[in-house]
Amino acid sequence: MSISCVVSDIDGTLLPAGQLDLDQRCLDAISGLQKKGILFCLASGRPYQNLNRLLSRDGDLKRAEKS
Repeated sequence: MSISCVVSDIDGTLLPAGQLDLDQRCLDAISGLQKKGILFCLASGRPYQNLNRLLSRDGDLKRAEKS
């Protein structure tokens, strides 16, 4: 069985308390997943605007949103 998708929480998982941006190590890991064709998804209880700001700062992350 192969992995096709990885889902991760943000606060306390990818972002330690007090950290505002994803660190380079985390971004590199996400990029590695994407290069292997593995979909990476964030799960969060954050308001959309807050999550959108985080993603736009970190450039290469893709967004999927309900229309």
